[in-house]
Amino acid sequence: MDKDKEKFKQIEEALSSIDFRRLKKFAKFDGDFRPILKLVNACKSLVHVKDSKDKTSWLKVAHALHEKIRSYDPLHINFVDKKRSKDGTWCMWLTWDAPTEIGTVSGYSLVASGHCGEYEATHENAAKSFIADFCRVGPYCLKIYSSPYTSEQQRLANTAIVTVYKELGCPKTAEEVKSKIFANY
Repeated sequence: MDKDKEKFKQIEEALSSIDFRRLKKFAKFDGDFRPILKLVNACKSLVHVKDSKDKTSWLKVAHALHEKIRSYDPLHINFVDKKRSKDGTWCMWLTWDAPTEIGTVSGYSLVASGHCGEYEATHENAAKSFIADFCRVGPYCLKIYSSPYTSEQQRLANTAIVTVYKELGCPKTAEEVKSKIFANY
């Protein structure tokens, strides 16, 4: 049994040392690299090894998604990530602040973890739920963004979400968001 563990460890180390991003680039232009890429992927799935850049949790994806949204942020979008003291569940959501002549107007974004008041028991589940909600509200944000009845502050708050949603190819699942956000790493 120890020999098997040692072999798996050696395979993990070998796979982790492969520059997967570079291999993908080669495979695009040189067909001979495609079988190598398939072999590496098959080996990774067998020994449960992921690329060192791809060793990511849903929490990292949620933070990366927030950073991406912030990069297009015309206001000030905040990421709230906290454990509820009442029942120990996790929740995440986005808020926004807009400076006006009168003062700062604040509001909640449409993206949040947990649905129908059900919050997630673990931090990881809350993060995945947050990302899944981004996929659900993306089309809704597009609709609100285009509506003539939407306030300017809400339209600005939605701008970043709409931009990132479109840039990620209008994803439908959290897994799609994960693969697209980390595709270039």
